[in-house]
Amino acid sequence: MEPTQHSIKNPSGIKLIMSMIVLSAISLFNAIRLFKDQEHVILLCAMAAVFLFCLMVLLLSFYRALKKPAPLYLYDGKMILNGAAIQAEDIKVIMRMGYFKPTIGIKPHGVSIVPIRMCFRFANDEKAGITELVNWAEKNNVAMVHRSFVRWI
Repeated sequence: MEPTQHSIKNPSGIKLIMSMIVLSAISLFNAIRLFKDQEHVILLCAMAAVFLFCLMVLLLSFYRALKKPAPLYLYDGKMILNGAAIQAEDIKVIMRMGYFKPTIGIKPHGVSIVPIRMCFRFANDEKAGITELVNWAEKNNVAMVHRSFVRWI
């Protein structure tokens, strides 16, 4: 059988980007304030570390949001997502989060959160993509639910 192909993108992560901007601004402000007061060197180092961490997460989020779309292939019994083959029996549940430009998360057996490499949204025709994914899940006995899920970055 011929595989079904869809174009997928990484979720925008706008909430994460905005929160990292706020956290990095707060930690930078505190680091500047502590730099003037030379007594709190440990706090200054901690604020600088928090700022660098927030900056790193922010840059990583921007990079992921601006990546080019990748193909998703749906075969009988497996899918190829971001170049990695995922067998249908390895998938615990496929979750859909949101109504406008929904985010899809594939949760494998034995994990508590959706791995970032298994989280995507459809780039072009999301209705057709979701319909194909629902049909694929039904054919391969994989549960598909509409609920929020946790992912990192």
